[in-house]
Amino acid sequence: MEITVEQKKTRTKKKSDAIQALRAVSIIGVVAYHNFHSLSPHGWIGVDIFFVISGYLMTMILCRSGITKSSTINFFQRRIKRIVPLYLLTILGTLLFGRIFYRQHHVFEIGKEAFWPLFFIYNFYYYFFDESKEAFFDVAATARPFKQTWSLCVELQYYTLVPLIFFVFLKFERKIRICCTLFAIVGSFCLHMFTPFSFNFRSLPTRFWEFMIGTLTYEIIQIFEEQKISPTDGNSDLKQIKVVQISNFSYFSLLTILSYAGCWFLLYFSTGNLMLDRALSCLLAALVIGFSKFEKSSFLSFTPLRYIGNISYSLYLVHFPVSRIAMYSMQEYWQSQVTVKQVLISIFLSILISCLLYHSVEKWWIKAHFKTSVISIVVLYVLTILLITEPYVTKKLICGDYSIENSDACPAFNQFTQIRPKWYNETEILRRNF
Repeated sequence: MEITVEQKKTRTKKKSDAIQALRAVSIIGVVAYHNFHSLSPHGWIGVDIFFVISGYLMTMILCRSGITKSSTINFFQRRIKRIVPLYLLTILGTLLFGRIFYRQHHVFEIGKEAFWPLFFIYNFYYYFFDESKEAFFDVAATARPFKQTWSLCVELQYYTLVPLIFFVFLKFERKIRICCTLFAIVGSFCLHMFTPFSFNFRSLPTRFWEFMIGTLTYEIIQIFEEQKISPTDGNSDLKQIKVVQISNFSYFSLLTILSYAGCWFLLYFSTGNLMLDRALSCLLAALVIGFSKFEKSSFLSFTPLRYIGNISYSLYLVHFPVSRIAMYSMQEYWQSQVTVKQVLISIFLSILISCLLYHSVEKWWIKAHFKTSVISIVVLYVLTILLITEPYVTKKLICGDYSIENSDACPAFNQFTQIRPKWYNETEILRRNF
């Protein structure tokens, strides 16, 4: 059956609606988790959903383009333009505002920490420096502004490897690919379950199963699409086919709504098992993507959801530094607890900055020539490294009563006074079983 240009546009739009709606629920969950923990105690599943989306999209892109020299170069260029410039700009901006709002010894500490996300290896930071579960999940405990970048580092590491994986993957027929995908999901999931938290939470091998769920989703969708029957084929009863189509669309629309509602449900409610929550969130995200392919008129095209999905990358980057700097300032300079009003202002600023970045910077970099992006990346790298290394070079940064040569005597950043909002439920944190 030949697919017209209009049908291709419609299919792309449906897919985009589902992806953008999932991005919206993911970023809302993550932002709420980092700011209003009691409203979204399991908002961290947003990261798991992001990984499923990435796995699905990368599989779709590579299966359609194939693995050739030109397609692989184009793949990397698009990923670099989409992710790296804005990512580096956020790190640079965070360091600049840190110079304004953080005390000197803390400026020195976040500068040292910034080297890890700068080279896309922040997901290994806690493996070497902090093996405590609570250090990450106690979301208001410290003012470290780069903690959210670990997941982006995992994604970038995945993007680096995925063309090589598919170079081998696409040599086999679909049945074998599906079997290999299932094997990878089971293997990575088991690795996640039976390795230490310091390794399994933020490493690509233990998160690989989530990307592969996205891959499996694409492969299964392709099987169903290849088996579709065209109303113009043979002597089909057009009226009967129309009835079946209407029934199917209603059925899949209901399943899409239920799956999407399940994603929202998991932001607040838990099964009591971390791995089960994570697996359910990935499964529901896959179902939303799959079922939405058969919708006639998707409710997922709701404009606010699509827009939140559009700015989700910018919002993910900026929301955490903004909230941590705001909390740090309240604790250090005003000696007061963070109030709901102040957190709402912080969220509003994060959204405002995200919108500005999306419309003025992110979209421009995506459309810009690759050479322009490379020049921007080089400039941002140079400025960021200069800003980080300046204390070492000038030796003018003072840590309290100590000079930079004796900076180890400064209070360690992870010993910084805990910042706890008034509504922060410490008893609940201690009770939670990770």
